[in-house]
Amino acid sequence: MRLAVHSYPSDLAARVAGALRRRRLPAPPPAGLTKLLEVLFFASLKGDELRNTTVSVVALDPAAPDPTPPPRIRSDRWSYVPLGVPLEFSVDVLCKLSHATDPRSSSLAVWFKRGQPYVWGLVDQQNGFFDFINHESQSGPERPGLFQAVVTRPGWVTVYHHYERLAELRVNSIASRQPDVLWKGPISQKLEAGILRYMKRVTGRLRKEDPQFQPNVEDRSAWTSSWLEVLSRLFLRTKAFHHGGAFLFTPSKTDLNVGRSINYKRIPRALDGIGYYESKKYRVFDKIDAIEKHGDSIPLELHYDSVVGDDELEDARSELDSAIWFVSLLSRMDGAVLLDFDMSVLGFGVEILTTAVPASIFRVCDAVGNVGSLRRIGYEHYGTRHRSMIRYCASQPGAVGFVISQDGDVRAVTAHRGHVLLWDDIKLQISFR
Repeated sequence: MRLAVHSYPSDLAARVAGALRRRRLPAPPPAGLTKLLEVLFFASLKGDELRNTTVSVVALDPAAPDPTPPPRIRSDRWSYVPLGVPLEFSVDVLCKLSHATDPRSSSLAVWFKRGQPYVWGLVDQQNGFFDFINHESQSGPERPGLFQAVVTRPGWVTVYHHYERLAELRVNSIASRQPDVLWKGPISQKLEAGILRYMKRVTGRLRKEDPQFQPNVEDRSAWTSSWLEVLSRLFLRTKAFHHGGAFLFTPSKTDLNVGRSINYKRIPRALDGIGYYESKKYRVFDKIDAIEKHGDSIPLELHYDSVVGDDELEDARSELDSAIWFVSLLSRMDGAVLLDFDMSVLGFGVEILTTAVPASIFRVCDAVGNVGSLRRIGYEHYGTRHRSMIRYCASQPGAVGFVISQDGDVRAVTAHRGHVLLWDDIKLQISFR
């Protein structure tokens, strides 16, 4: 949800301090926290040597940088290295140090002395965080420090506590909550057709081996998560190009000029393989576990199934990763990428021909589209790409459109109860306490 007010780094500091206190965590000195976020904001605007400043900082107390280490220290766990001499936390210092770090791999360790921030070291092994929140890995690492603040583009400062986004300043507005439209509400309901067909394909394949197979609640939840994670990864990859793009899910090709027609089914095929081999893997594991509890030897064929299943699952995941790259790159051509609800690509460079402008368009502040969350917006409020998607979804109530702006926002559009609804800044990354 975007706040419709002009905001400053001091407003972001107040939002972060409040979020930390609600979690019963110590908030830094107000003046120090404000200065830290101001410096990050202004450094993002300055850049250095024709390079934009992108940097991550971790609020890490040098007196107790690792107060509660886990019993087992993993080889790829984060570590810190102090600087020989602590540095002032200033725009010039930050712009220079940003050359030696990258938010995807390392962070600057900062803390507060006499109420003011300073840089005292560096933190490594940060890659796993971004891979996990972007659905690129199966698990995420432990996160250091009281909070983490990241600058990824000019005027954008995002503050996290572990895996939860506390707040984000985007130039002059603060975003805190993102509508989770993929999991609930009108968008989710229309995407469900593809998820159900995916489940049916995987279930049918499993029943060929075991006619008595019946999926349980855990199976259905895992399959739903897998399908939605793929969609999130596709949008996040496209977002990272900073080029903009559009994806259209529709049961009809009416009013569309499909510039480049294809029939690319690799994403659903890879997804089917992952669902099948993951289900087999857990069932083989349960059988092995039951045998071991009785002290019996594991049959050779069961061991073989386990090894081969792991290899096949890894191949399917690799196939899916490459397929997502392939489809995301199609978005860089002018026009929309056209998909069916199974996530097969039917074309790219798609021109929307619908000309009728809808009578009412609403921005929605929650995922489900409650009446109280609707805010009427003007058709001219958005650019050409958004307007064409709005026109099409208004004329085709079964369609769902996603538009990725060059500024990084991912918006969802669909028709619901006679109105065109638009969601700003939808939730794609993993975020939890």
